[in-house]
Amino acid sequence: MRWNSTYLMLAAAEKYQVAFDKLEDTDAAYRGFFDDDDDSPPSNFDWENVRAFVNFLMDWLEVQLEVDNLNLNHSLLAIAYEEKTMEDHKEIKLIMNSWMPDGGSASAQNRNQ
Repeated sequence: MRWNSTYLMLAAAEKYQVAFDKLEDTDAAYRGFFDDDDDSPPSNFDWENVRAFVNFLMDWLEVQLEVDNLNLNHSLLAIAYEEKTMEDHKEIKLIMNSWMPDGGSASAQNRNQ
């Protein structure tokens, strides 16, 4: 599991703190779920930890999005540069061919042979 999945899970769960608290107060089956284990329903301390992790991971998410954006921009620039370079090469070839007495058709024929 990646860290951003953990962030998304905790950020979603944090919104339901009140629902978890009400479940603990009103639903015997929910409380019974924790009877068999050493676990307990989320406490206020647990929710404080959730908020701390969400805030910490949110900073990482923002950094990751910036890095991803930079990588995307660099990729797009590289593609645009490559396309521009190919266009420039075609344009230069046309100009050079126009300087030749036969318009470059003889050199094209020699390459094809």
